[in-house]
Amino acid sequence: PLAERLYPMGRDRKVVVDPSHQFGNPVVAQTNILVSTLSTLYSAGESVDFIAKLYDLEVDEVQDAISFANVA
Repeated sequence: PLAERLYPMGRDRKVVVDPSHQFGNPVVAQTNILVSTLSTLYSAGESVDFIAKLYDLEVDEVQDAISFANVA
């Protein structure tokens, strides 16, 4: 059987790869928000707090997304 979901940073972190969400691109778990979107905003100079408020996310979700993007 094929994997349905992959938690590349571990299940305790907030990044998931799921073929049924965003064509399998990494997203924040339980959302359709692309990791690349959050990482791009952060790279452009936006603060983690601002991004979290903008997308109604927890700070740790944004931090996990940024961490994942920096490693990948």
